[in-house]
Amino acid sequence: MRILHFTNNLFDGGGKAVYALHTGLQKAGVHSTILVQKKIDEDEFVFQVCGKYPLLKFSTISILKKQLIGYYLRKVLAKLRVTSFLQLDLFNYGLSFTNIDRLKKYLNDIDIICFYSIQEFLSPKLIREIVLEANVPVVWTTMDNEPLSGGCHFNGECDRYHNSCGECPKLLINSKNDLSKKLLNEKTRYLNDLPITFIAASNWVKKQISCSSVFKGNDIVKIMLGVDHNIFKQGDKKTARKELGIPHDKKIILFGCFNLNDKRKGGGYLVESFRYLHNIININYQDLKNNVMLVTFGNSKAIKLPTDISFKSLHLGQIDDDQVLAKALQTADVFVSPSIDDFGPRIVIEAFSCEIPVVSYNLGVAPDLITDNKDGFIIDKYETKEFAKAILNCLLNKKTSITNEDNKLRVSCQLDYQVKQYKKLFGDLVFNYDRKIIND
Repeated sequence: MRILHFTNNLFDGGGKAVYALHTGLQKAGVHSTILVQKKIDEDEFVFQVCGKYPLLKFSTISILKKQLIGYYLRKVLAKLRVTSFLQLDLFNYGLSFTNIDRLKKYLNDIDIICFYSIQEFLSPKLIREIVLEANVPVVWTTMDNEPLSGGCHFNGECDRYHNSCGECPKLLINSKNDLSKKLLNEKTRYLNDLPITFIAASNWVKKQISCSSVFKGNDIVKIMLGVDHNIFKQGDKKTARKELGIPHDKKIILFGCFNLNDKRKGGGYLVESFRYLHNIININYQDLKNNVMLVTFGNSKAIKLPTDISFKSLHLGQIDDDQVLAKALQTADVFVSPSIDDFGPRIVIEAFSCEIPVVSYNLGVAPDLITDNKDGFIIDKYETKEFAKAILNCLLNKKTSITNEDNKLRVSCQLDYQVKQYKKLFGDLVFNYDRKIIND
């Protein structure tokens, strides 16, 4: 079986998940190739097929001028850090950075096409051209909301993509017929009738896909993101702390993100929870007062806690090595995930696989994994006091997670299991595929 993956990169969280699946498929005897917008490694089965800028025919420039203006304005303002004039949330303008002529040589003799994150890579029109050229089943694993919406990657409380988008809160200039609506109409025009099966990593993501106005009728299969169980597993806490220079006698709260100020990642809500937790401990739990430590990882410039949160803290820096990340997780008494809009996050799966209690809001993959007072706690979104109480419960309980080698949930999070599920789906799709299904 020959699989061709399209994803814009292999270095962010979603990209790493794609690469893990790719290598897992190869080990399982599947011929797997990845096409990317930008290549940064030396894998001979990964090919960069894009330039730095969108590829446009002169005749299409006038049609796409609004997309182009928005795209370049956002790029310039991001570099200048002028965020007050334009919301710089992730938004896909539906531009192609390659074309079908560059891709044709990769589309011969393949069995399945897999899409993941395609922003700054493929337009809806080019996706259709790819599928028509290859004439094979398509599997799209949603890493965020972008495939379903008129451009936004994370929709927050907005449900306009359920119908027609428009009046987009992510755009500086919005109206009922704004760019988001036009882009969603473009997706309907080019993608609605394609043989796409969607992969959802959780029941929460499955619900998001089922609400899409473009893809309501498409098949959706739930397959958890997989992690390497030889790396992400229960470890010896004392040994892990010694290796990372973390005190052995502290209660460790672990969290990490690229930017604590990113509203979507819930940094502000986490700070509120820490303030409340700090007050509870000072009043009612004197034995914990000097015994709690916050251990963080990620962008050191973007993880700055207010001075009134006086817990001792240690920052581990940016962690790019899975072995080191697993060790960091194994040091924790509790891992906190305060994201308020996330299709994962993958780190929750990694913490769960290391049998570390997790406190998370009720979204993404966490509700599928965490049982209250056993593996951690699931808290209603924005309930910062309840979030703090859940952290405290994990600190007070000597053991909130259970060790069970037969735990089906932990098996479903293993990379080997994910690969088996994808292989089975690929086989079923190829066997049942009708090559006359697509009309140009």
